[in-house]
Amino acid sequence: MEREFLEEFGKLVEGGMILCLGCGDGRELRLLQRKGLGVDIFPSNIILSNSLGIKTMLADMLSLPFKNEVFSGVLALQSLEYIPVRLTREVLTEIYRVLKPHGIVLFSLEKTPGSEVDKDFNYIYEDEYVRVKKHFHRGWGREGLRIINELFKVLKLSKDEDYYYVIALKG
Repeated sequence: MEREFLEEFGKLVEGGMILCLGCGDGRELRLLQRKGLGVDIFPSNIILSNSLGIKTMLADMLSLPFKNEVFSGVLALQSLEYIPVRLTREVLTEIYRVLKPHGIVLFSLEKTPGSEVDKDFNYIYEDEYVRVKKHFHRGWGREGLRIINELFKVLKLSKDEDYYYVIALKG
């Protein structure tokens, strides 16, 4: 489902500049084969994505170092799950700020396991060989989706077992 949404996003943004939040190794920008910029808070991800030909910079999505209305599209795939619930409006407002009028956003939002309520949690992974407490995550639910609907016009919303996928327009 993520690939389908990514392809649709690419068509909607056309030739505009894309910002990828929490870009990791730059996979999404490589898949789009598009002019774009990735930001991440981990220096190792910046080094990796730059080595793979993706222009990236160290930045925090809660305080993006860009002027207002710079990007035609913003991607946040599997990255907003690292923002605490209490900062939901702040991060979405920052995304709104850097997006051009009628710009497009694509979000993949990890759902709260077993409920429709926004919630902070930690993963624990366990199998017969290893038990690992993973990093902080937040789950998205009704309240986070409501705030998205306040700031953006949702064009498409789908979900699978683990994620919500949202394509929306800055009105």
